[in-house]
Amino acid sequence: MQPLKCAYQNYAWGKIGTDSKVFSLLKQSGQYTFQDSDISKPFAELWMGCHPSGPSKLLDRPDTSLQDWLAANPQLAGGSVAAKDGLPFLFKVLAVAKPLSIQAHPDKALAGRLHAQQPDVYKDANHKPEMAIALTPFKALCGFRQASQIAGYCEQLTDQLGPVVGTDGLAALRGAVNAFAGSDRAKEAIRLAYSNLMRQPESAVKACLDSLLALDDGQCRLLPLLREIHADFPGDIGCLSVFFMNLIELQPGEAIFLAANLPHAYLSGDCIECMACSDNVVRAGLTPKLKDVDTLLSMLDYEGRSADSCKFESVDLASGVASYAPPVPEFCVVRLCGTGTQGELTPPPLPPTSPGILICTAGSGRLCAAMADGGQTAERTVNVGDVLFVPAGCQLRAIESVQLEAYLAQ
Repeated sequence: MQPLKCAYQNYAWGKIGTDSKVFSLLKQSGQYTFQDSDISKPFAELWMGCHPSGPSKLLDRPDTSLQDWLAANPQLAGGSVAAKDGLPFLFKVLAVAKPLSIQAHPDKALAGRLHAQQPDVYKDANHKPEMAIALTPFKALCGFRQASQIAGYCEQLTDQLGPVVGTDGLAALRGAVNAFAGSDRAKEAIRLAYSNLMRQPESAVKACLDSLLALDDGQCRLLPLLREIHADFPGDIGCLSVFFMNLIELQPGEAIFLAANLPHAYLSGDCIECMACSDNVVRAGLTPKLKDVDTLLSMLDYEGRSADSCKFESVDLASGVASYAPPVPEFCVVRLCGTGTQGELTPPPLPPTSPGILICTAGSGRLCAAMADGGQTAERTVNVGDVLFVPAGCQLRAIESVQLEAYLAQ
């Protein structure tokens, strides 16, 4: 097990100073030196992995990156692609104070085309499926609501939403009210109405938002959420996505999986995030960054779904051990969560071609690591903020754990 020192990002949407889970983990690890003025800065993301925009370094050899170390010691990566190109996943902690952009991530085919056409914007050719696991109560917009629900809001607020959704969009939604949620008719209705909305001129968006914000909250249950988002992004067209996208509220340990082309926007809270190693994002609102509206509208998954169906269920493997295994080959995450003083937490052994990264987010414990081939063994104490690289084929056990919470990406 190799301790790592990891990069962090001070994006403007991050929580400030001690309110941030990212800052808290950095501070408690004892690896970072901060000035008094840093407490007033946003600490948005902690990156664990080999991505060139924030590569992890060896704690005891800060001039050596994790990727270079794996290249020099390919047996630790099990002879996988990680030895040459870095880990197939990027592991993060996020602390969200303000909404992130209305966005989606391209599949591999589209990512390749976008990278070839605009390499300065889309910096790699990989897809970016990702999963978020709540560390604190966490809110996000995720996936389109069912057509009948969107139609209901448009009927309830016809005077306000009708002009931006369009006569044809309203008619399509009304016609899809009784259609099966996954039917072509329902998906086409959502596509037409949302495309009409997202292509409106600034003047029409402002008029729509002004008229909605003039209403009493009791006239629609989404108006308080609209006001919250509008306070951070006044006049932004992305605010109106609240009427089209599901509001997801996660409690600690609950998760969402964001497949390619699924629209989403994180709103608030702290989470663990794991994804394929890519930074490709197509945005269309709630951001000062480039908005590629046409690309986003052409790629989105317009299937309507319920809010509950957007949640990703973990599987309990043993007492205090849960697995989050999405339908992609690049990553899965295992959560170790001891209650009180627990004797032992034992996740499954890492596959022989799959190294991992572990972060301790609460409590403490002693980790025992043994290679599946009966080779080298090691033990070390882990405390809050510690990040460890775990070799491929390794069997971990957490012993003497006290309120331990840790996440292992592999």
